[in-house]
Amino acid sequence: MSAVSLIAELQAELDRSAADSSVRVVVIAAQGKVFSGGHDLKEMTAHRSDPDRGRGFFEKTMRLCADLMLAITHLPKPVIAEIDGLATAAGC
Repeated sequence: MSAVSLIAELQAELDRSAADSSVRVVVIAAQGKVFSGGHDLKEMTAHRSDPDRGRGFFEKTMRLCADLMLAITHLPKPVIAEIDGLATAAGC
């Protein structure tokens, strides 16, 4: 799954959770010892070969990330990050 798809899927789940009165708390959990809710650098580098040298992809990715971070902070329910190890990049 691409990072952009993952970000969009997480955003959709947050939206559903915000609207669902039976949800009392949101837990975002990692699998494994490293957690990153950020970008796939290989995916971003691959878009350097786009006609715009990746500018459109980078702008879309950064916009989605900014929207996601704001959605987490504005969610009307508590959000817990459950990790076991290092949190990196925007995943911090």
